Amino acid sequence: MKKLISLLCVFVLVVLFNSCSSSDDSGGSSDSDKAVGSWKINGYMDTGVFYSFEEDGGTSCSEDYYKFFGNNSGKFIQEFCGESSDVLPFTWEKTSDPVYNYNLTYGDGAVSVPYILVFSEDFTKFTVYETESDMMQETHGEVFQKQ
Repeated sequence: MKKLISLLCVFVLVVLFNSCSSSDDSGGSSDSDKAVGSWKINGYMDTGVFYSFEEDGGTSCSEDYYKFFGNNSGKFIQEFCGESSDVLPFTWEKTSDPVYNYNLTYGDGAVSVPYILVFSEDFTKFTVYETESDMMQETHGEVFQKQ
């Protein structure tokens, strides 16, 4: 009888520890989220067609970057030909693979603008859209590549 009670206690403990695991994939983020890291602009989408800045001659010396952090925050950095930079904070969330939402904050936080990110299947690129209509039609999207 003592062995049966001991086995039952061990079983209950195993079930309790497994139910406390952190394998929840819905929403939120962690440092292991595929979005975390640095991303550099490399082209744009127009009516479902990708145009690379390199193929277009890459004439602009300005660069745009996103840095995603594991705490659902990040920085959008615009470098202007090595002379100056704008750094704008944002918050982000995964809505569903491969779609993420983020809110870019301008000024003293008075203006927050929502955007939609759609990642490639292999999470090496994402496209930023301003509206859901742009996303559905694949128009006016900027494409960023993981660094």
